[in-house]
Amino acid sequence: MVRGSDGNLYGTTCPTDEQSGYGTVFKIAPDGTFTTLHVFQHPYPSSDGENPMSGLVEGPDGNFYGTTAYGGANGVGTVFKITPSGSVSVLYSFTGAPNGYRPQGPLILGSDGSFYGTTQFGGIGCSGNAECGTVFRVTMAGVETVVYSLNAISFPYIGLMQARDGNLYVTTSFGGPEQAGTIYKLTPGGQATVFYEFTAVAAGSYPVASLIQGGDGNFYGVASQGGSQGDGGIVFELSPTGTQTVLHTFADMPDGAGPQAQLFQASDGNLYGTTAGGGIPQQFNTKYGYGTVFKVALPPQPPGELTAAAGDTQAVLSWTASPGAASYNIYQGATPGNEATTPVATGLTDPSATITGLANGTTYYFRVAAVNATGTSGLSNEASAEPVAPASSSSSSSSSSSSGSSSSSGAGGNGGGGAVSPPLIAALASLLAIRRRRPIKKVSLDAPDS
Repeated sequence: MVRGSDGNLYGTTCPTDEQSGYGTVFKIAPDGTFTTLHVFQHPYPSSDGENPMSGLVEGPDGNFYGTTAYGGANGVGTVFKITPSGSVSVLYSFTGAPNGYRPQGPLILGSDGSFYGTTQFGGIGCSGNAECGTVFRVTMAGVETVVYSLNAISFPYIGLMQARDGNLYVTTSFGGPEQAGTIYKLTPGGQATVFYEFTAVAAGSYPVASLIQGGDGNFYGVASQGGSQGDGGIVFELSPTGTQTVLHTFADMPDGAGPQAQLFQASDGNLYGTTAGGGIPQQFNTKYGYGTVFKVALPPQPPGELTAAAGDTQAVLSWTASPGAASYNIYQGATPGNEATTPVATGLTDPSATITGLANGTTYYFRVAAVNATGTSGLSNEASAEPVAPASSSSSSSSSSSSGSSSSSGAGGNGGGGAVSPPLIAALASLLAIRRRRPIKKVSLDAPDS
């Protein structure tokens, strides 16, 4: 399901057989009210499609977009639009090979404002029912373009994701030297390279969910089979260069088996997902179980927005807290990009610190890493500071004396700046006393003063 900008949840249902119908689109309000927005119809060819086999994505216009694997003008699938009130229109009807057909994975909204998806069949160079598949783009106006045609049996029905670098990453369940699955990297212009191939049982096989990109820039996914504990599948990490690390191997009981859904990274920085089988044995299924919900803890994300302010033989550092961090380490260097591997401070629990004992007039460079029970994050951005000594005490005294002198001069009102002598002060005081003792002269308004 997807949460719409209106706060409601939107999703689709797909039938398991013809007696169950041909699929629906539904809405769930925050208070739990359930509404069926649309029911897909038969017979073939249905005008709006049949069998939506994946979820929806909200477009910039507030409407929702999805695919059906069947139906449409040619009976081989559609891209459709549905309004929040349930009005459905077909954006594009697939035509078959070479343009692809039978889309099953979800659409994504690309950074260019178009929708991207995959088809299980068709493509340039494939004939008949060859299960090569395509990556396609559909504009808001319904113009479809094949971005890339796979040239071997691959089953790219999982869908795809767009990374922060703008490239598309397509996961296939088959293909590669062991026919165990492949991940392709596609530029927006359609240039494809193999990003990773599943070749060893211990490293997983047959992925059936697309990747996600974590806050640390790495990619995370699941393989439904393989692993070192049997055939229960794995959770894996791929670096930006395609190096794989197995994070967890499922052992069926009790942690689950057969992960088939895309992972989710929560605000705590950890990964969450589901398995289709395994778990605690049940009364009527003591061998396989009914699945699990799991969490895979990750090292925290690198701290952000590190700043450094210089002081007297010290630097004051501050940074943005990292979700899931238990503490922080600070690394220091004398040249840019060459911070020492041994931290100068560890176990810091607040996102700020003061580094003391530095030499004034020397530039220092700093980075920070977050730490938790799982491991240490990558390094933050680099910040630098050049400690400086305060103004000397002799300069301060001279400045203060001069100021005081000026203030005293201003108070006396003597333009020459000299001090008023004591004898003069005494004479002025005596004169004022004499004036106070003189009687007040009365002035008559009737006769002139004599």
